[in-house]
Amino acid sequence: MSKKEKVKIIKEKKKVNWFVIFKFLRTLWRNDAVVEVATTTGWYWSLIVFVLALGISVLPATVSQATAQGSNFIGATNLSYSDPYYNGLYDYATSEEAPLISFNKESKKLEEDTPVSAKYENYKLADELTNAYKPIYSYVRENDSKKENYLDIYVVKTSETETLNSILNNVQNTNTNFADGYTTDTSVKHTRSNPFILFTTDGFYAVNYSANGSTSLSGNFAHIQESFSTLKDTYTLKDILLYEVTLGKGTIHEEQEAIFNNFLKYCDSVYIDVRWQSTWVTFGIYCGVNGSIMILMGLIIWLMTRGKNNPNNKTKIWEAYSMAFWSSSSPALLSLFGFLFPQIGMMLFIMLYAFRVMFLSMRQLRPVYQ
Repeated sequence: MSKKEKVKIIKEKKKVNWFVIFKFLRTLWRNDAVVEVATTTGWYWSLIVFVLALGISVLPATVSQATAQGSNFIGATNLSYSDPYYNGLYDYATSEEAPLISFNKESKKLEEDTPVSAKYENYKLADELTNAYKPIYSYVRENDSKKENYLDIYVVKTSETETLNSILNNVQNTNTNFADGYTTDTSVKHTRSNPFILFTTDGFYAVNYSANGSTSLSGNFAHIQESFSTLKDTYTLKDILLYEVTLGKGTIHEEQEAIFNNFLKYCDSVYIDVRWQSTWVTFGIYCGVNGSIMILMGLIIWLMTRGKNNPNNKTKIWEAYSMAFWSSSSPALLSLFGFLFPQIGMMLFIMLYAFRVMFLSMRQLRPVYQ
């Protein structure tokens, strides 16, 4: 062979071992495959399956929270023309006497000169000790010759003594109708049923009531200008509600709808930070719950094989955990149906996983009696 000739090395291509892949896939529906794979493969494969199954099982709840909109608190319940927000916000936006609620774009807080809800000294809450806040604005309608509040707007500056929780408790426990004035009759006690909006120094809170109960929204003012880009450095609630709305150019219903849609857009913007915080909390909680159950099932499998009549009583604890982890793959995949049935999404993985481990124990790991 000449020195100049080069030896050509032919590398043999690695073939895909379909047999091994199919053996892993069989664990999705075969209990004997779970036992075989768990006892013959490395622990790291079980750990990978654990992480993947855990991640898949929390997807429906996490995605649902991550895509939630602040406007859902009202947009999904009452969208008729009689809705208090629909009519009340239009009344506030078009009223010349309604007090202005001003915000600062730079500080992302309420302006100092915004009127606040003072406490009414002659009216006590049900505890007969606490003075009630009086709304700075109320949308009032006459019903059966009786005036009733349909939407109240509060502005309360938070402090060391007036925290958000104490303010909310005060507003929600107010047991009189402001349209008829306050009453000092402490025997008048009923649950608040008229919606309200609350502005604090740097936060927003709103509650809507319907026949199905109440829904609420909380948030801050950090992202308002992302939805309303042409607002001035100092803007008001009216500026938000009347954003790109020209009064007198259409019907009242068209103006109402435009103002209401601006409010829904505003609700989405104030909810952004709360939504992401809630998403991470939801993700952590579901990971903790589902992960703990998977670990618990591994311990249960190991304990169930300890009996002297059980042919699997030589099973090591890490093998039992491996069985539990490999058993979780199919329940995790089936839990994706939680996207279609969000009402049971939280429990879907837990129920399916419990059934899978139960059948694994009954079919493959049961004791044998002579």
